[in-house]
Amino acid sequence: MAAAGLHPCTRPPPPRPAAQKAGRPVGDIHRVLYSAPGSARLGLTDLTIGTNTAHSVAGYQARRGYDLPSGVGTVRDAGRLVNALAH
Repeated sequence: MAAAGLHPCTRPPPPRPAAQKAGRPVGDIHRVLYSAPGSARLGLTDLTIGTNTAHSVAGYQARRGYDLPSGVGTVRDAGRLVNALAH
């Protein structure tokens, strides 16, 4: 059991939703996401290796930037992404 007044979880709290942080609806987030696919500034990681081939059906090759298998990348730092969407 945690000592009085201390949070028992050692991880930081999750980021607040972008709309809550901005104090307004954020609207269409595509402008921010597609401005820099895979950008660490946005808290994203670009996936550049692999395909979305499945069950012997040919897919597409991952590459730098936007691609069909991974889109704009995967979220690495949700706090950075929330900050980018809130501004």
